[in-house]
Amino acid sequence: RRDEKSFLGLPALTFAGGYATACALETWIPLFRQDLVLGAVGGPLNRFRVTIGAIEFASLLDPPVIDALLFAPLGVLAVAALYELGIGYRRGAWLTAALGGVLAVVMEFAHGVLGLPISVGSMVTHAGAIAAGAFAGERLVPAVARHLTGARRVRSSGVKL
Repeated sequence: RRDEKSFLGLPALTFAGGYATACALETWIPLFRQDLVLGAVGGPLNRFRVTIGAIEFASLLDPPVIDALLFAPLGVLAVAALYELGIGYRRGAWLTAALGGVLAVVMEFAHGVLGLPISVGSMVTHAGAIAAGAFAGERLVPAVARHLTGARRVRSSGVKL
């Protein structure tokens, strides 16, 4: 991607990929939700079986709203990265929202093998935040790209001229 256009001089895929990895890891091993499900012992398949039986549907009433601040920027970065790869803003936003929803569900179930509780509220919050960030990015990324041109774009990235 060396000779391709980019928003900040580096491919947005670099930022989006790193941020997606951080979000996936936060979903898989949540920072403030590390209490094991009662009886989730033994091998990974047994722990997963036990956690599936203990899915927290009540978490819909008390979702981790603060997580939205962590996951929304992923949507914006993904739209920028997809645009640089030749996918339009609107299509990129829809694709990001769909893949973000899949990521949120898969990673929430994935930490079941660790014996950690599966939270429906977290799934909904993470998927919704990524989608909200994507649709905000559909509007914000082109506006910022129009505003940051030439030397102004370089200065915004912290590089001295």
